Amino acid sequence: MIQLRDVTVRYGADRALRLRLLTVVENTLGRSREIAVAAECRACDLERSRPAPLRKGRLDGWLVVLCVASAVRVVFLG
Repeated sequence: MIQLRDVTVRYGADRALRLRLLTVVENTLGRSREIAVAAECRACDLERSRPAPLRKGRLDGWLVVLCVASAVRVVFLG
């Protein structure tokens, strides 16, 4: 038995929730495929599109330092 905020989920409902999640994921993937086909039909060429310009902020340097420190920690400390 699992407690989810004030709702109790029993054994049979767990399977139903997993099947519902599977249905939602499947429908999302199908919809994304439809969008891709529609964009291709409209001659949307991703190779010619311009990327959105990104501005360098004052916290970007700290973010790089934190990423490098995290990678070093994972490599050396496991």
